Amino acid sequence: DAIRAEAQKIVDQMEKVPVFGDVEGNNAGLSGKAGEPKWRTHVLKYYGPWNEKNCQVTPAATAALKKGNPELAMFSVFEPNKALYLHFGATPTAVRLQLPLIIPEGAWIEVNGERRYWKEGELMMFDDTFMHQVQNGNGPRVVLFLDVPRPEVPGWLHSFVKFAAGDYFRKVDKRVEQEAAKVAQARNQLN
Repeated sequence: DAIRAEAQKIVDQMEKVPVFGDVEGNNAGLSGKAGEPKWRTHVLKYYGPWNEKNCQVTPAATAALKKGNPELAMFSVFEPNKALYLHFGATPTAVRLQLPLIIPEGAWIEVNGERRYWKEGELMMFDDTFMHQVQNGNGPRVVLFLDVPRPEVPGWLHSFVKFAAGDYFRKVDKRVEQEAAKVAQARNQLN
């Protein structure tokens, strides 16, 4: 399918995909230390406007996602054998959805003590505010990673969280734009 093909294109150029910590500075420790496998992200939207440079690289995913307008949308790319230690998200106004696109054998996520193995094409949903950890298998792992607003949370609270965290989200969006420009420049030099 077209979205999986876009994920494969990202994997084929993995060294150009920004490391999560370069984009989302507050969680740099999740990305991996020097010499360790990395968590890389191709961010389409991070609680703000769509990143049009990145969206151009993945038009099929972008077209599908814009219909639902998630708060966060990105291709989450783990290098082989990448592990994420126990952590939790801080935004109780959203629920996390993951669509596994490229999954090596043995890749799993554990949320609140329950271990689940990704299966390509099977949507997974969980509460990011619960403690969770991840272990990848021996190949690249790509999931389409989304935060969607919780329907039971009032609209004013969604707006307040965006307002309160606005400076932070704008800084992340700026880093996403900078990394996207670097990647686009590197791609152009290859052509």
